[in-house]
Amino acid sequence: MGYLYVAMGGAFGAVFRYLSMNLIGLSNFPYGTFFVNITGSFLIGMFLSYESGVQSLPQELKLLIVVGFLGAFTNFSTISMDSIQLIQKSEYFKAIAYVTGSLALSFSAFIIGMQIFKQS
Repeated sequence: MGYLYVAMGGAFGAVFRYLSMNLIGLSNFPYGTFFVNITGSFLIGMFLSYESGVQSLPQELKLLIVVGFLGAFTNFSTISMDSIQLIQKSEYFKAIAYVTGSLALSFSAFIIGMQIFKQS
C-alpha cells in the first residue's frame, strides 16, 4: 500500500518541479534545477527534524511527503545532465560552479531546515 502514497506524492512533486522550473525560466544557467534542489533539501531537512523532534508521524505521511513529493521535486540526475550540457558548451567554470554550488547549498539548506525545527 505504501507505493500508492509514494506515487501520489511523486505525481504532485513532479508537477511542482515542472511549475517551479518554468516559473524561473530558461537561461544559459540551470537556475530552475538549482532552485528546486536547494528548496527540496531545505524542506526535507525541516520535515525530518520536525518529525523526529515533535512526534512520530504516520509512515504513510512520510512516504507521501519525503519519498514521494520531495523525492520527485528534487532530482540529482538532472544536475548531472545540466552539468554535462554546460561542459559540452565549453562552459567549464559554470559547470564547476553549478555542481559545487548545488551540493554546498543543498547540504546547507538541509541543515538549516533541520535547525529551524530543532530549536522550536
